[in-house]
Amino acid sequence: MAAAALPSLTLVVILRLIAGTGLSGETLGGGAIRSDITPDDCRGRCGITLALLLALFALRLAFDPKTHRKRLEDVEREAVRDEVLKARVRLAS
Repeated sequence: MAAAALPSLTLVVILRLIAGTGLSGETLGGGAIRSDITPDDCRGRCGITLALLLALFALRLAFDPKTHRKRLEDVEREAVRDEVLKARVRLAS
């Protein structure tokens, strides 16, 4: 109801974002926004399709092999650096 009194759609989106963040983000705010932008006659199908696409995209980001390979290289690099530092300490004493 309050959105009807706002002067622009940009302000509506910004306020929805703030409200969604305050209400635990994606679960409530994302569902409300998805239901706002989908047509009435296919709201269920479109909403589920959008949610599925978002979930698949999130899974793709979470399990990206390049990201995991880079993290593994960083961990290995840190382990080697720690071993070098320990060896220097042993030699110095």
